[in-house]
Amino acid sequence: MSDISHTDMRRDLDHWQDEHALWFRDISHWQTGHQSALGEMERLETLIKIHGDAVRKHAEAIGAHERSLLEHARRLAEDRGATDRYDELVTSHQQLAVGRAQQRDAHERIRAHHLVAMAHLRTLVKAMSEAM
Repeated sequence: MSDISHTDMRRDLDHWQDEHALWFRDISHWQTGHQSALGEMERLETLIKIHGDAVRKHAEAIGAHERSLLEHARRLAEDRGATDRYDELVTSHQQLAVGRAQQRDAHERIRAHHLVAMAHLRTLVKAMSEAM
């Protein structure tokens, strides 16, 4: 005969049923969280696309600024110290300096955002890739 009494078995069954009820509650929360995460993934995809557009526009702005620098350098080389266009060259140079400062600020802002966002994304992908 076994060492487990009828009362012990009844107590085990009650405990197991209670535990199953808790597990089902957990699963329900996880399913709700999963559905919410799928919605967040759609938002994340949109935000990643917006970030990509910002990077592309930043590259275009730097390209435009680079072309302006080359044009300024060409005009400066042509001028060779002639005084009739000096004020125009100074104004152009000052505008380029302001544009460069703006591009530098934008570049640092985009770099910081990119590094943080990509690090979080890699962490999330790694966590979701690990076996449960």
